[in-house]
Amino acid sequence: MSTLQASLKELTETQRRAVEWQDGPILVLAGPCSGKTQVLSCRVGRILPSSADKHFRILAFTCTNKAAVEMRAGVSALVPKLYKRATIGTFHAFCEQVLRQHGVHIDIDPNFEIFSLDADRVAVFRDALRRAEDTGQNVSIDDVQYMSRVDRLKAMGETGEMGESPGSDDSHIQSMIRLYDEELRRFNALDFNTMITETCRLFTTYPAIAEFYQRRYRYWIIDEFQDTTRAQYKLIRSMAVHGFRNIFAVVDDDHRFHDWSGDILQNVRDFESAFESNRLQIPTN
Repeated sequence: MSTLQASLKELTETQRRAVEWQDGPILVLAGPCSGKTQVLSCRVGRILPSSADKHFRILAFTCTNKAAVEMRAGVSALVPKLYKRATIGTFHAFCEQVLRQHGVHIDIDPNFEIFSLDADRVAVFRDALRRAEDTGQNVSIDDVQYMSRVDRLKAMGETGEMGESPGSDDSHIQSMIRLYDEELRRFNALDFNTMITETCRLFTTYPAIAEFYQRRYRYWIIDEFQDTTRAQYKLIRSMAVHGFRNIFAVVDDDHRFHDWSGDILQNVRDFESAFESNRLQIPTN
């Protein structure tokens, strides 16, 4: 008996239903001690051998590098000869790959740097404000205090375009987002939030590129869906153009829905509404 067969045999009936889910969207509620990690590994491990003559890959999004390493290890243990057909990583790692390959279509130099340190991003923001202040724009170097708010709005998918995203009518903050993004461009750099919004813009502007990734990755998995930002959810929506529906989203329902923050609850509700998804609860073992 292979490692995969042995692992599949250990599954409960509900876990097996999740693993054997074929096509279409589904929201899987799986709290601690529900066997979620085994379910995810077995799902990828089941699909790959059954499609050995196909050329598509599986795309799995995780919220942390640690989770990506654990999932890759689980899949490689089950299907050691096929695991490379699964692309498992964070949203940011995926967006970096997409933008380096296709970002030129929206004027992004593929050799861009990634500014991940807060000190670097604050310095960029300060330079942007100083440059704008010197040209007579209605900003001040003291506006650097709004860096955290800029980050928060960008995590919601704001891009500095007036009226583009609901929920923010503060034109001053919107202009600062725009100035910050322009300064990043001057350095040929992106930060994590900007990689998400720019990839979303790429897919929205060029749906054919989104369709390319649909053909390349026939099945998508989103782990820890409750931890996705609004911008990450918008990325999924922009990539799932023209009716793509093979999305397997896993939610840690350790907290009841009414205890979740507004963004988390909105992402879950919007996913179920937009994709008309099924729902499956995996009970705690």
